This record gives sequence, C-alpha cells and structure tokens, in this order.
Amino acid sequence: MTQSYDEALSSYEEALNGFRDLGRVSEEVDVLSGIASVKAHLCKFDEAKRVYYQAFVLAHQNGKVNKQMDVLRELWSLGNSTGDMKLIRSASASMDSLVEKAGDVKMKFAYYHQKGDEAKSKGQYNLAEKWYIKGKELAEGDNKDPAASKHLAYNKLRNLYIATGQYDDAIAYGRKVLEEYQKQMNPEEDAYYLPYSLVADIYRLKGDKENCFACIDSLFKSESRMKEPRELCQMYMVRARCHNGFKEYSAALADYKKADEILASKYPQTEENRIMLLASMGGTEHRLDMYDESEKHYQLYADYTKQLYGEKSMEYINALMMLANAEGFSKHLDAGCTHYTDAAFRLKELMKERIPMMSVEERESLWSPVSSLFTMMTPYAIEANRYQDEFTASCYDALVMSKSFLLESERSLFDVVKKEGTDDDMKDYMLLTLMKNQIKEWEKEQAHYADSILSMSQRADQLAARLTERCRSFDNITRFMDIDYATVKSALKPNEVLLDFTDYVSETMGRKYAAYIINKSDEYPLVKYLSPKDRLIRWASPDLICIIIRTMPQRY
Repeated sequence: MTQSYDEALSSYEEALNGFRDLGRVSEEVDVLSGIASVKAHLCKFDEAKRVYYQAFVLAHQNGKVNKQMDVLRELWSLGNSTGDMKLIRSASASMDSLVEKAGDVKMKFAYYHQKGDEAKSKGQYNLAEKWYIKGKELAEGDNKDPAASKHLAYNKLRNLYIATGQYDDAIAYGRKVLEEYQKQMNPEEDAYYLPYSLVADIYRLKGDKENCFACIDSLFKSESRMKEPRELCQMYMVRARCHNGFKEYSAALADYKKADEILASKYPQTEENRIMLLASMGGTEHRLDMYDESEKHYQLYADYTKQLYGEKSMEYINALMMLANAEGFSKHLDAGCTHYTDAAFRLKELMKERIPMMSVEERESLWSPVSSLFTMMTPYAIEANRYQDEFTASCYDALVMSKSFLLESERSLFDVVKKEGTDDDMKDYMLLTLMKNQIKEWEKEQAHYADSILSMSQRADQLAARLTERCRSFDNITRFMDIDYATVKSALKPNEVLLDFTDYVSETMGRKYAAYIINKSDEYPLVKYLSPKDRLIRWASPDLICIIIRTMPQRY
C-alpha cells in the first residue's frame, strides 16, 4: 500500500511541475490538494496541512475563490477525521469569511446547505432553518444561476420540517418540490408522478387521511409505466406505510406482500429491499395479532440481516431485539430471553469497540438503540416471570450500562493523546482513527471486504494496545461499560441493600415503574414490578436513579 502511495506522489509531483510550467494555476492547486491527501493517508498529517496551506495561498494569490473554498473544505475534513478542533474552527472561520466576501452564487448556495446540514445533524434545528432559508432566498433571487436550485432548496426545508414535526410547513415545501420537479419533466415520463410519495408520507405523519390517499392515487398513475421492480415495489411500500399509519393493517400487509412479489420476479431473497420487507411484514402481522407468522418473518429478517451486514453490525443487533420481542408475543419467552441477552452482549461489545473513535454526533445517535434495548428488557423479564435468575442479571447489567452511558461525560481521545502522549503516539492515534473509519466503510459491504476487515482490525487492535500502554486515560474512555451487577454488589456494605429504579412505557397502561433489589447475599438481582399500591412506588420517579437502604428491610 505504501508503494502505491509513493507512486501516486511521484505522479503528482510530475504533474505539478508540468502545470506550473504552463501557468495553469487551478490545476496546480488541485494537484497540491492531491499530494496533501496522499500525505494524510500516509498519516503525515503535519505535512498534509502544510501542503494544503500551500495550495490555499496559491489560490488566494491568483484570485481563485472556488479553489480556496475547495482547499478549506479539505482542511476542515482533515481536522474532523483526526479530531483536531483547532483546525476545524480555523477552517470554518475562513470559509465563513470567504463566502461573505465572494459573489459566487454556486459557492454560497453549496455553503449555506453545508452549514444547514451540519446544524441539523447536531439537532440545532433553528440554526439549520436559518441556513436553509438563506439558500432558498438565493435560489428565489434574480441571479438566474442554475446552480442555485429551487428544487434542492425546498427539499432541504421540507426534510427539516418533517424532522421537527412542523407538518404544515413540510407539506408546503413538499408541494413546491413537486412543482419544481414536474416543471422539468414531461407528463408522459415514467417518473413524473413519483414525488407524490413524499407528500403522501407527510400527510400520513400529520394524520390527514384524505389528502394522503389523494397523493397515493396520483402516485399510482405511474404504475403501468414502471418496468424496474425496485421502482414499482417502492410505490406499494409507500401505500403500505400509509395504510399502517391509519391502522388499516390488512391492506398494509397485502401491499407489503405485493411489493415482495414484484421484487421476487427479478431479485433473490438476499436483496436488501426484500430483507427490509421481512421486518415490515412481521411488524404488520404483529398489529394483526398474527404472532406466529410475525415471529417467522422476524427470524428470517435476523438471519438475512446477519448475512448482509455481519454479526457485529447495529442492523443485526436491532434485528435480534425485534425477534426477541416477537418471540415474547408468541409465548416463546425463553428464546426471547436468549436473544435479548445476545443483543445486549453484542451491543456492549460494539460500543466498547467504536465509542473511542466516535464523534459527539455519532455517540448521540447510538443512544437511541441503547435506550430502546435496555428499557425493553425489564418489562420482558417481568412478563416472562424471570424475577431473579441469570436473565434478570443480564437485564440489570443492561440497565446499569444505559445509565452509565447517559451519565458519562464526553471526552475527546484526541485531547487525551495530545496531553499524555508523544508525537509518535499522536501519529498512532491518527492512523487508528483512519483505520476505524475505513473499517466502518468496508462493513457496509461485509461480503466483499471480509478479509480486509479482519486484517485491518488486527492492526487497529495492536495500535490501540500500544496507545493504552503509553496513555493511561486512553483505556479509561470505555471503562464505565465494565460496571455490572457483580461490580455494584461488591460495592455494597454487608448491611446495605440497593434499590435501583427504572421506568418504561406500556402501550396499553402508560408509564410503569420497576425496581431492582440488590442484596450482597443474592446470586442474582430481584426485579419487582411496582404497582400503584406498592410501598416502594413512593420512591420511584423518572428523576431518581437509586437509593441505598442501610438497615436490612423486610422482604417485599
């Protein structure tokens, strides 16, 4: 691999000299950026920054505004991939300044949307709206630049308002997207009516059945024109979602089955859309109280998801959770307990592996499946009458980890290595970050890159072990996930009993409470559902995590 990079550098140097002799500045800037990119892949990050800055200065001296912006984006990406917050802030400030000074519509439009996307990804929706509106105003202005697309500007705002639940605004911009799209299409073209699917989905979310199915009727005007099964099946999947949204579950199931039938005419069961349909059918069958059929579909979904994404993937972990829940309703509770335990173990291992390299946004996105899994396990144990056994301990371990994950303060590994490590340690950390990112990309196509994933994972483990030896805090970043029932019990004094509370929401009965009773003399924790008349209920609230009783209580 190093030899390939050396060859690339040699080619870039040759091209650089040629463009320099010809006075072709834009190409010279591009080549310098290419050289910097290679330096970064070789983990020569200081050299990469130096070459990027050289490219920026050259573009600035020759008034190449677009090239300056391109280089600044590369610098920002370099800082983002390595966790260099100083570089990120510097590049962002320079981009802000450059955009305001420049008169280039294309640059401004792309930048406004880039900033809006960044804000949206962080949950800063008001800020995202401001950036997207700046893009919309630019598109609606008198510039007549085709780069400032009204269709794209309206699309950004529509998706933002869907995310924030502002469905009337989302519908308004959805209609604008539809109008802009159809302006560029011939009514006889196959895809002319496809954008109605997006508007139908918004009406579904709003609860407006009449307008939702009016859009569906318009969408299906394209049905006879569709030749590709994947495109045709999407129409049935949209209609199925709408039927589900209005509790028309039999009609939804029929549409999901029709969608799968269409795909089956060309694609095997291992095709991604067909795998997704297994979960959709299982979920709809659950709503129809067809629990045995639902369990069968979820079992197939778990099997094929494991095959497609790998057994260490978040997709497979979610599939195990769905299967366990389905097994509970079909009264196969022991199997459900096994699959919940398996899912919790896999999620814990995945978190320990990936959290050190995750950005703040990625950690926040991980909280949803963590919370979902760990809050479902306690009511499952109660339903299965598993009040004090090995599964109860797994449920409690999951609860402790979810609380630890929520309470754990964010720490930057970049700062840890920078503070405690040497220059060589920083190079190891940068290389480790790049390896982890590459592994994540390869895992999207697990079957094609299995050997590469294994090889690079081994190298990454070696680097992590070396950093752990040299930087004491490096290993502590995931230490909170080692806390479990045994750890908690060992921390109690002989005369102490711990009451650890949790709450969950039942679809039929609303918010419910339970308590884990931790006693040093017990092999497993005792979980107890707290009824409204239970004496322990007076202590249970969403704000109270746990209490310690220092005199032996009577048995509840």
